[in-house]
Amino acid sequence: MATKKKYIDKLSYNQIPYIEYGTKEELGSLLNKNEISLFAITDVNIAKQIKKLVKEDGKKYDTVITIGPMIMMKFVALTTKELGIPTIASLNSLMVDGTGMCGACRVSVGGKTLFTCVDGPEFDAHQVDFDEAMRRQAMFRDQEHAANEKGHKCNCF
Repeated sequence: MATKKKYIDKLSYNQIPYIEYGTKEELGSLLNKNEISLFAITDVNIAKQIKKLVKEDGKKYDTVITIGPMIMMKFVALTTKELGIPTIASLNSLMVDGTGMCGACRVSVGGKTLFTCVDGPEFDAHQVDFDEAMRRQAMFRDQEHAANEKGHKCNCF
């Protein structure tokens, strides 16, 4: 949430209009507005909505900011790359300790290995290797499921 607020504050400070929404239905109600920036938050189908806005409805966007599930951000980035729209992806969901010590937030961006917590969390979405990031997120899936089956309860909250 802090990252979303940071972007909204930057957009507001620079007097840049933006669309903020949570579902594709909410986005659908905004299709007739002329806005500069698109704030993508949820729903894998958002890539189709962005393509429709630009190709069919003739909307023009300076930048797309995508925050959400890795798979959604991947498809937003693929779509906006095709459309030639600069896109920022916030990868804050990869961070664990925030110091760069654990390496859990390691991500490849433009062929370089970076740490989300130190070098980001915002990156050029067209340069992020989302497939690698998703493979890394799934590395311990079996162990997570096994721990949950044994009755593990998260003590983070």
